[in-house]
Amino acid sequence: MHNPETATRPASIKKLRNQHHAMNNDLRALTNQPTLVRVLGLAILLCLVIPLGSAQAAVNEWESVGPPGGTVLALSIDPQDPRIVYAGTDGGVFKTIDAGATWTMTGLAGVLAGAIASSPMYVRALRIDPSSTSRVYAALPRQGIFRSLDGGTSWTLLQPVLPALALAIDPSAPATLYAGADHGGGVFKTTDGGATWSASGLAARQVFCLVIDPTNPQTVYAGTDRGVFKTSDGASSWAATSLEQFTQGGLAIDPKNPSTVYAGVGGAVFKTKDGGAHWEPATAGYIGGYILALDIDPQNPQTLYVAGYEGGPFKTSDGGGHWEWKNNGFPVFSGGFYSVFAIAVDPSAPTTVYVGAQDDIYKSADGGARWAPLDAGHSHLVTGIALNPADASTLYISTFGAGVFKSADRGSHWSPANTGLPDLRLHTVEADPANPGTLYAAAHHDASVLKTEDGAGTWRAGTRFSGSPVVSVAIDSTTPTTLYAGTRNEGVFKSVNGGTSFFRSSSGLPTQTWLVPSLAIAAGLGTLYAGTDGGIFRSHDAGATWVPSGLVGYVASIATDPETPSTVYAAVNWELFKSTDSGQSWGSSSAGITYPKMFVGNTLTVDPESPRIVYAGTRQGVFRSADGGATWTAIPEGLSGYIVQSLAVDPESPNIIYAGTQGSVFQISLSPVIECLSPGWGNPGDTVTIEGRFFRSSQGISTVTFNGVAGQVVSWSDTQVQVQVPSGANTGPIVITVLGMPSVVSPSTGCQTLQPGATTATFTVLTIPVTIDIKPGSFPNSINLGSGGTVPVALFSTGTFDARTVDPLRVTLAGAPVALRGKGTPMASFQDVNGDGLLDLVVHVSTQALQLTWTDEVAELRGKTFAGQAVRGTDSIRVVP
Repeated sequence: MHNPETATRPASIKKLRNQHHAMNNDLRALTNQPTLVRVLGLAILLCLVIPLGSAQAAVNEWESVGPPGGTVLALSIDPQDPRIVYAGTDGGVFKTIDAGATWTMTGLAGVLAGAIASSPMYVRALRIDPSSTSRVYAALPRQGIFRSLDGGTSWTLLQPVLPALALAIDPSAPATLYAGADHGGGVFKTTDGGATWSASGLAARQVFCLVIDPTNPQTVYAGTDRGVFKTSDGASSWAATSLEQFTQGGLAIDPKNPSTVYAGVGGAVFKTKDGGAHWEPATAGYIGGYILALDIDPQNPQTLYVAGYEGGPFKTSDGGGHWEWKNNGFPVFSGGFYSVFAIAVDPSAPTTVYVGAQDDIYKSADGGARWAPLDAGHSHLVTGIALNPADASTLYISTFGAGVFKSADRGSHWSPANTGLPDLRLHTVEADPANPGTLYAAAHHDASVLKTEDGAGTWRAGTRFSGSPVVSVAIDSTTPTTLYAGTRNEGVFKSVNGGTSFFRSSSGLPTQTWLVPSLAIAAGLGTLYAGTDGGIFRSHDAGATWVPSGLVGYVASIATDPETPSTVYAAVNWELFKSTDSGQSWGSSSAGITYPKMFVGNTLTVDPESPRIVYAGTRQGVFRSADGGATWTAIPEGLSGYIVQSLAVDPESPNIIYAGTQGSVFQISLSPVIECLSPGWGNPGDTVTIEGRFFRSSQGISTVTFNGVAGQVVSWSDTQVQVQVPSGANTGPIVITVLGMPSVVSPSTGCQTLQPGATTATFTVLTIPVTIDIKPGSFPNSINLGSGGTVPVALFSTGTFDARTVDPLRVTLAGAPVALRGKGTPMASFQDVNGDGLLDLVVHVSTQALQLTWTDEVAELRGKTFAGQAVRGTDSIRVVP
């Protein structure tokens, strides 16, 4: 790739590029992976935009619960209906039909949830067909080019191998499109609406932006890693213009004078008036950061907007002669304004402008004089989740770029909680377990541990660590005034006064592994673990000294067992490990976790009430182990392709799990899990014991049914329920329902102790109660014992019992067997006796063999199914001697 820091580049631009490289290093340290944002040339952790959902998720389905806000990489306004705007993010495409008042996720996210979503989902460019605006194109550098023919409801992958960064549509022939490729792919072209594509020049060039001359669509400009190129023959050939600098900040062409073109280059705007033959700076008054977005007013082409990294939007009304800073309404944090990645000017009302910013979409209705966030439907990169220890309905999250958000109702509503916060780029938030309302946050730019004691009402800065970002925090649950901070390049620090002051506590940590992305404390043992970029270390003297703990590599996350503190889990590189002897020895604990694993952030969590259950967040969603890490299974679909950054278990309702991703907080309500049924058989009236998980919730009442018939609960806890088998029970599945969430069951037989985490159990009723009718259709059921004939008896089928499974040769009524026909066949037939559409079994019993007396008022039928299970039923009679 061409190095943008050439000798001719202004020193200010070099400085900006150096800042971006520094951010690149921060991201690599965070994820131990190659730079995720190569497409932007910046190492900013981008946030997925996702619609707000309800706080109570559906059964076994992940649902976004916010909070509002998020980074937007591309914007496109419908040229026929400007109320319709599309926003491209690293989580899909979002759409508004009311000029930004509300946003909803389009169907692209569902397409991306499959195998092609193994990489982050950056939607880098969006284009709308001007002749048919329901046709929309989206370019993703990791997955390819997609097309929707119905305004975003559904999408089709057109080109799965083209890592596209830019798109342009020929206004005179909309079936002709150009795509700019990443990784030196050059330009590609289609003339059939994307069905087929062909390479069209600039091979080995990285193409960031494309713009077409509206008066002569054969003329196209391309912004690349080697400057601006131009074609005058529809991409049959290309020629370099005189602008040879790294150009990814956007291109804009004057629609009234198309030989005038603007280019965003580094921290400057350049302008040509002769179609690229000569370029000159047009940056007077621009003091913003590295330019990432540029757009022109189509009706007043002397008016342009640019914006970029930590600079916010700027505006010129004289064709670049002078720029004005237009930041009224944008939030400010320590270090500057939020970064802006996309700009779109409404072509029908050009005083209306949208920008895709680091934390949200902003809109101005007065040409940039004032901006307002459009936060109904977007979310952030969530680096940490903390629950109030006294009231788990109160949630706090930290984000990398938007500070802290708070919800008092499990995610139904959110509000920013940043008063006094000097830095909005946070790596985690941790709650003091003994002092509700006290939280600590790890600050990146401010390089300190921030603290609040009033539930995030106000924050105060702490000790700065020589400019080193704080990336992890651990609180000692036995002495909450003691806490530890892991830093970017200075090791571990310790505070014994609740964060008022810190001192270095890194003796034994090698200087080449100063990055400490994870910390954990083994409650009651005084053992502290530090996960570094060189391995895991442990301290048995409260951080005074450290020794290696046997695992080498990048340690993204550590979690200890609250009941058995000598048990600890660690995510190292691409694997999970477990130790049961305080880190002296380790074994692999990754069975069942699918590739790519990529553990990052606070992604290991142990269930506080049932520590045999452990959760792990990965690049492919969330996995659960119900046997202490021996085996893992994926929690139901919904987060495939999302990089999980943080996890938390609701201590009051442990079936509720929260996952923080690159775009949102997701919530899932897990259905009950049956782990043991004892005994697995019995009769109505018997009491059985069911063991498992998630059987009780503080928010609702649960029920237990036996093949659809509710049983009487005798005792109840989160992990065990005793229930009396109801009189109408029949062999079939036991279903435990909590808050309307039924356990998933399937047939099995016998008394069973199930595999840990199983969701199947079937109870066998030893004697099946059946409904019978002696002498069907008659009343009273008179039986003449001396008649010498037979008496018919009907065994009725029901929705849960098939009478045809009963063996007629094993049926008796009052001790008398079924009468036989010739050759020993039973007198039996199948009829729909009661007209319910089900076939019933009708048998005939010899009256002479009935063991009845004239005083009997009830006759009992006994029998067995072909499988050998007993059945029993009774009916009233009147005996005639």
